[in-house]
Amino acid sequence: MSTMKMRGGLVVLGGGVSGLTAAFAGAAAAPSVRLVEARAKTGGWFCSEKRDSDTILERGPHSFRPVGPSGAAVVRLLEELGLEKEAVPTSASAKARYIWHNGKLRCMPSSVAGLLREPLTRPLPFLGLREALLVPKGSGEDESVYDFFARRFSPYVAETFADALLQGIFAGDIRRLSVQACLPLLPGLESQYGSIVRGMLRRAFGSGSLPDPLGEIALEDAVKTAEGQALVKATGVSFPGGLSRLTRELESQVFGASNPHCELKSGAEIVKISLNGDVELSSGEVLERGADGHVISSLPFRALVKVLPEGTGGELRKLAQETPFSSVGVVNFVWDDMSQLPVPGFGHLVPTSQMERVIGMIYDSEVFPSQFAKGTSGLTVMMGGMQFPEVARFSEQELVDLAQEKVREHLGIERAPDATRAWVLSDCIPQYTLGHKDKVARARAQLATELPFLRVTGNNYDGVGIADTVRSARRMVREICESDSSV
Repeated sequence: MSTMKMRGGLVVLGGGVSGLTAAFAGAAAAPSVRLVEARAKTGGWFCSEKRDSDTILERGPHSFRPVGPSGAAVVRLLEELGLEKEAVPTSASAKARYIWHNGKLRCMPSSVAGLLREPLTRPLPFLGLREALLVPKGSGEDESVYDFFARRFSPYVAETFADALLQGIFAGDIRRLSVQACLPLLPGLESQYGSIVRGMLRRAFGSGSLPDPLGEIALEDAVKTAEGQALVKATGVSFPGGLSRLTRELESQVFGASNPHCELKSGAEIVKISLNGDVELSSGEVLERGADGHVISSLPFRALVKVLPEGTGGELRKLAQETPFSSVGVVNFVWDDMSQLPVPGFGHLVPTSQMERVIGMIYDSEVFPSQFAKGTSGLTVMMGGMQFPEVARFSEQELVDLAQEKVREHLGIERAPDATRAWVLSDCIPQYTLGHKDKVARARAQLATELPFLRVTGNNYDGVGIADTVRSARRMVREICESDSSV
């Protein structure tokens, strides 16, 4: 991170990847760092479980996408942690991706000729040409993902491809999700070039720039090593021991012997934040902010508003009340003595119109072979989301039964798995509905006036992806340092 310093100490609320990243950046900048985590362990949604010494099952996120400015930020974090050589990119076979449509797996082609050969994608070149030449530029106002794709391409594109994509990212309803908040690049291309297709072509041939709502790559986020440069070109990144390697290393380095000024308080619930920034814990301990100190919250805003001083954060309270969260059923399957899955690739997504109750499947052993014992195959089935909320109420056996049924139907695997894990991730993905970006901006502006010591980050605000949350956390620390240096 930057060599700039904070004038006072830093208190970080929440020990997921956002909070740990903020603490890591703060450890080099602040005279003291204290992180409060309600659970016994840090890591948040990250949960890599060992089935045996060679097989990893991911309970939460499987990988991160090292794309664009956010991707650079998380890869730079790996370099700072010394993990860039240990990180592994997705395998070559993971480039293949599929959509389940009308009872068949359809491979997504990578060329115009391939698009024309595949019935599902055959209309796309013509719709793309129409979008580039005939569709007028929009007003620039926020609209739903569905309305944006239907307007620029067609309802077919919205219901089939945009729906599948947003199911994979948000497990959400594209008729409610904001295109400006969920897919900011696309309205940026329309604004700058008048067309998505024209903008992509100009960028591909070097005559266009990437519109990024969070700015360009910060100097502190610029990737420095050859290994890091290789990672930013990958489709996805994880570790042989699973994605939790990242959060474990963050905790180890921040709160290790080399940082006596940093303190981790796990198993400690926050009772309230005072008007002067002191944080009271359920144990009765009060973490005094101190002169010139700062607080960074990575808590979900539903949790944060419960501990804010009375009469403050009205805009954030409103945002928390208006924002729905999706819940996802997750089932891991492992087959011993199965050298590979029937279909090579990253996995497949299922548009809502197919009424499968399945969001998609990740072909884990094909994507990260180093996470599986030799001769072993595995995958993850994701179900439910905003469109099928009843799945969140399923028992473990009901989750397994539905997942096995769909694996047989979609991939033709009749054999029962040798290992199974099933659970529901409740309220795991915030839904960025219409106006989300403006609502977040208003909430932050109000907090800056009412509680100037407090900054907020995490997947509730600037993007639900791991790279987005890492970049946001690093940016919060940078902003504090810049503010302190200007005083």
